Amino acid sequence: MNNTIRLHIAWKLPWRTEPDAEITMPKGIRIADLPALLGEDACKENVLFVRNQRMCDETEELLPGDRLIILPIISGG
Repeated sequence: MNNTIRLHIAWKLPWRTEPDAEITMPKGIRIADLPALLGEDACKENVLFVRNQRMCDETEELLPGDRLIILPIISGG
């Protein structure tokens, strides 16, 4: 039985320079769990998680093959 999932992650943060990648995460992971698993500086400022082209709630569970984009929250005027 496989206890991991693979998903695509795209960093769109000015302080992260990693290219888009396929990553493996524990099965049952939720959006709220990501900062601890991705590294402390993943959320050094407020960020927005977009899952499969829609904003997502931090309680959502990630599924195999999900496409996740991490964006900075910016204010506009």
